[in-house]
Amino acid sequence: GLDLTKEIHYFHGSDEEENSFEIKVTKSPNGKDETRVYAATDIKKGDYIMASDLAASFTVSDESLDNLKKNAEIVGTGRLTVIEDLLEYIDRHGHRSVASGSSTNYVEV
Repeated sequence: GLDLTKEIHYFHGSDEEENSFEIKVTKSPNGKDETRVYAATDIKKGDYIMASDLAASFTVSDESLDNLKKNAEIVGTGRLTVIEDLLEYIDRHGHRSVASGSSTNYVEV
């Protein structure tokens, strides 16, 4: 288990007072959007960063979701149960990142 004497730092979306982090979207030198995460508070050695989120979720990009949906719709392949079940699970247990401009989806396990 976690060492309960250490602080656990989280990102709580729009609740800036509760956040240990801030997210900024900037332009790279080649003009593409870049999402950056900065500590909004001092994080000491040994503290935990979003421990429960990392242990109990996975990420999937919008592009990957679109590809899975397209694969499930290919005519003549029959029912693709594994892909359809995964998409249903993601729909039920997933949520989009709260970071503006992000194409990442988090799925709770």
